[in-house]
Amino acid sequence: MNAPVMRCLIAIAAVAWPGQLAAQVWEVQSGSRVRITAPGIQSEQLVGSVSAIRGDTILLKLDATEEERAVSLRSLERIELSVGEKRHTLEGLLIGTGAGVLLGFLASRGAEDDDPSGCFNLGWGGGCFNPGLTAGEKRGLAVIGGGFFFGGVGAIVGALTKSDRWQEVPLARVRLSLVPQRGRPGLVLLASVSF
Repeated sequence: MNAPVMRCLIAIAAVAWPGQLAAQVWEVQSGSRVRITAPGIQSEQLVGSVSAIRGDTILLKLDATEEERAVSLRSLERIELSVGEKRHTLEGLLIGTGAGVLLGFLASRGAEDDDPSGCFNLGWGGGCFNPGLTAGEKRGLAVIGGGFFFGGVGAIVGALTKSDRWQEVPLARVRLSLVPQRGRPGLVLLASVSF
């Protein structure tokens, strides 16, 4: 493939890719899991499932207490939509490795060189084992061993730990509209939350 064609394809891909991402639409609707910041109602965030959207109010079934709370759209400072779960494997690996390295270092601070003339009785019919390690080699093994062991434990704990991935819904997109009812006189107030 020649260079001008390749540059053209790269330019098209660079322009088209963000458009594809921006075209994805998430909606807050009944059953959606949301996290709401409304300082006028409660100082901490409210987390729960949307029971219904009625007029300018969201009915929210709170996770912590199972109670249903009415939240006015006007009181919202921020609303976030749960778009799935994430695991914490990498964070667990890093925390576990750091803790293991530190523990290995602290545990090996008093290490001394092996006595070249001494030996450790292996206890199964005689035999003698003397690796002849220096204090520095012992510290190195303790640090590396601690890092590997606790890193593995941390990775397992992190893989088993899940939390929500949140996507903020811009409040400018929270819309209220009056629509004529079909077949009846009067208007219906609709609330739409999207991004």
